[in-house]
Amino acid sequence: MSETTEKVRKTLARRYRAEKRFKAFGIGSIGIASLMALVLLFTDTSAAFF
Repeated sequence: MSETTEKVRKTLARRYRAEKRFKAFGIGSIGIASLMALVLLFTDTSAAFF
């Protein structure tokens, strides 16, 4: 195989790990934002009734 192919093959694992980490951070941030929106909604509606 060529030298370029070997370099690309060696860096693919690191790139895939970084991509999985980026995806996990994105899903986590969406989850945190959803949780905060629910907390805000709950506190506003509970304050209106009590």
